[in-house]
Amino acid sequence: MFKSYCKNTEGNVALVFSVSVLAMRVCVGAAVDFNAATSQKQNLQDIVDSATLAATKPNSPKENQLKGIVKKFVQEHNNGNKGKDGKISFEVKLIDDNVHVTGTSAYNTFFMGIVGREELQIVAQQRVARLPMISSTMVRIGAKAPTRSKTVQVARPN
Repeated sequence: MFKSYCKNTEGNVALVFSVSVLAMRVCVGAAVDFNAATSQKQNLQDIVDSATLAATKPNSPKENQLKGIVKKFVQEHNNGNKGKDGKISFEVKLIDDNVHVTGTSAYNTFFMGIVGREELQIVAQQRVARLPMISSTMVRIGAKAPTRSKTVQVARPN
C-alpha cells in the first residue's frame, strides 16, 4: 500500500502550486508594505528637514525654545505621515551650535502582519548649523552723508 502511495504523483503539482502561491503572496504583500513605509519615511524626512531649517534662523533661541518651534512646525505640516496612532515623536538637541532633530514614527503593516511583523519603525534625522547672530542695527552701505533739505515754495495758479 505504501509503495502505491509513493508512486501516485497525480496531486503533486497542486500541492507545490498552493505552497508557492502562499509564499508569493507574502512576498508581494511585504513589497507593498515596504513601499508604503518608504513613502512615509520620505514624508517624515521632509518634515524633519523643514522643521530643522525653521529652527535655525538667525537669532534662533535656546534649546528648549527650539523644541517648541519644531513641535509647532511638525503639528502644522504633518498631513501625510500619520504613523502609529497618528503621532510623530521627535527629539531636538543643540550640540556645538548645530541643531540636531530626530523624528520617529511607526508604520502599521497590513500584509507583513500575517507573518508576525505588526509595525515598521521609521526614523529620520537632520543636522543643521545655526546661522550666526545678526544684530538688529541697520547699516547703510555706500550711502551719502545726510544733507539738509531746502524748502521750496511753489506758487499755485488760481
